[in-house]
Amino acid sequence: MRNVFAALLILCMLCAGGATAQEAFLVHLESAVMPGQPRTDLLNYSVIYQGSTPVRARLKGSLRFYNSSDYIRYEKEVRFSSGVNLVRELAPAITLQFSGAALRELYNIHGKLPLGKMEYCVTIETYKSNGEQAGWQPVKEECVYISNEDIFMIELQQPEDGAELKEFHPQLGWIVNSPLAPELTYRLMVAPKNKNQSKQDAIRRNRLQYDEKNISGMFQVYPMYAKPLEYNQPYVWNVEAYYKGYLMGTAMPWEFIILPDTARDSVAYASAYLDIMKDVGTYNVIAPGVLKLSYELKQSAEDSLTFALLDKDQKPLKIKVPVDGKVRYGDNRLLIDFYNYQPLKHKKKYTLLISGRHFKDRRIEFTYYNPDL
Repeated sequence: MRNVFAALLILCMLCAGGATAQEAFLVHLESAVMPGQPRTDLLNYSVIYQGSTPVRARLKGSLRFYNSSDYIRYEKEVRFSSGVNLVRELAPAITLQFSGAALRELYNIHGKLPLGKMEYCVTIETYKSNGEQAGWQPVKEECVYISNEDIFMIELQQPEDGAELKEFHPQLGWIVNSPLAPELTYRLMVAPKNKNQSKQDAIRRNRLQYDEKNISGMFQVYPMYAKPLEYNQPYVWNVEAYYKGYLMGTAMPWEFIILPDTARDSVAYASAYLDIMKDVGTYNVIAPGVLKLSYELKQSAEDSLTFALLDKDQKPLKIKVPVDGKVRYGDNRLLIDFYNYQPLKHKKKYTLLISGRHFKDRRIEFTYYNPDL
C-alpha cells in the first residue's frame, strides 16, 4: 500500500510539473503603465519565476496603438532566477525600438506616451534543445490594455465659458500646465451649438466652423478668412495639443455667443490681425484708423516687405505712414497707423499691395473709418 501511495505521489508531482512548464511565470505589468506617474517606464515590472533552478529565457515586449501603426518593441535574452525578478534590474541594457523618431523623443526624453488607447503585451519564451520543435518556444504571454487620458490639463482662458460677446473676431486663449508646452502645437476648433445639445456633442459631431492646426502660441484671433460668426448663434470652442503630430491632451469645450451691437461692428473687424498670406480678397475689412497685419515667414531667416496704396479707382497713392517692413523667421505683427500719419477719407475703399521676396502684390482691400467720426 505504501508503494502505491508513493507512486501516486510521484504521478501527482509529474502532473504538477507538467502544468508548471506552462504556468511557471507570473508577469505583473500594472506598475509599468500605472497612470499618474511622472515618467512612463515600460520596463518597470516584475516577473515571478516559480521554478527551482534558474532558466534561460527570451523576453519580448510590444506596445501597440489602436487606430495607428505606431509601436514600441523590445527583445532580450535574460536569465530568470527563482522568485521575483525585476526586469529593469535584470536587463538594464534592453534597447527599445520605436516606429518613428518623434515617438522615441517623446518617450526617451519626456517619459510620455500619446493620448489614446494602447495594448502592452509581454511574451516569455524558453529554449527547447531537443525534439522536432527545438528552439525558442513561447510559454507565457501577458497583456494589459491602456486608456491614456489627458496627461496634462489644457485650460481655456478667454473668452470665459458662457461669454456674451460684441465682436466678430474674438481672441481665443488658453494655458497648458506641462513642461512640454514650449514644444507643442495646437489645434483650435469652433463649431455652432444646436438647441439642447451639450458642448461636448457640438464640438465632436457638428461641422466645424473653424479648424486651425499647427498653432504655435497659446492664443488665436478668430481670423478674417474663417466663416463669419453670426448674431445670436451659440458657439463652442476647444483646443487640442500635439507633440510632433501626436495628440497629447485636450480641454473641456467652452461656449460663447455673439450679441447684436451695430455700434461696435467696425471695431470688431479691426480687432483681428489680417494674415497677409490668407486674407487676400477677404470680405468687408474695416480699418478704424489702423490696419493690423500678420505674416508668418517660413522660407528664409528674414525678409523686407514693401507696401503700395491704391485708392478706390486703383490709382496709386503715396504712403506717408512709417512702416518697418523687416520681418524674421516665424510670426510677425505689423501695424499701419493711418490715423496719426496719413488720415484717409472716411468710409472710402482702398487697396494695400504687399510684396516680399517670396510673393508679390498681395492685395488687402479695406474700408477706412475715421474713429473720431
